[in-house]
Amino acid sequence: MAKPDPTRALNAALLRLFEHGNAQITSSATRPWVSATFAGARHVMTLSVSGIDAQAQARAFCAKLSEEEFNLPGHFVADIAAELTECGPDHARVHLEALTVEAD
Repeated sequence: MAKPDPTRALNAALLRLFEHGNAQITSSATRPWVSATFAGARHVMTLSVSGIDAQAQARAFCAKLSEEEFNLPGHFVADIAAELTECGPDHARVHLEALTVEAD
């Protein structure tokens, strides 16, 4: 049986956190990660938010992200952090890094 894809599930879960569906992932990279007892993946991505409330939505996203519980089939989010990297009158850009670990 194939293992569930944590990248696709994480991307979908992150985009659902935006109220108006005005966010998109503009770049994404995933690489395998292992420790002595766990296996998973490191994810680095950029999210772009557009619209008149883009800055407020991006700030709220960054603020609540660490409290979110993600439901990823076969994986869990062990660590996640986001930083607002660019703001304009109707856009914002967020840099995000996450570590997903295979669940037993």
